[in-house]
Amino acid sequence: MHDVTMPCVWTGQCQVERGSGLVARLAGWIGGLPPATEGMREGFRFEVRPEGDGEIWSRGFSGMAPFKTRQWAAGALLCERAGPMTMAFALLADGAGLRLELERCFVLGVPLPRVLQPRLEAVETEVDGAFQFDVSARFPTGGLLVRYRGKLIPDAADRKI
Repeated sequence: MHDVTMPCVWTGQCQVERGSGLVARLAGWIGGLPPATEGMREGFRFEVRPEGDGEIWSRGFSGMAPFKTRQWAAGALLCERAGPMTMAFALLADGAGLRLELERCFVLGVPLPRVLQPRLEAVETEVDGAFQFDVSARFPTGGLLVRYRGKLIPDAADRKI
């Protein structure tokens, strides 16, 4: 998923939870985060396409504007830009899958002190040909910003996993 050479599409199901406080809603709006869903929802579409030295990741449900981010490698780190925020992750692979550990976070190019950085947990696995993910972001105080999790399979024309 993190090294495509041509556009790929996956479809499946996803659940999105969002923090309900004013700061969480404001941060979600600024970052262009996806809205909350009622339970696990079918019809989730995930597309990755190469662009320059990285990839554009587009996630969304039919009828809704997709949540797009840009990812690229920076040395041993994976960087992802979502709205005004850029995050740099260490990739940690083990028998269970891939964990992304937040190393640095920037807002409008300005590094956030670690004490102000969001707390992220991101795990990606492959089970029986399906890509499974569970990603959550919390404020430093522990309040939920966003959590999305689900399962994807390659679109019929893209059976590449």
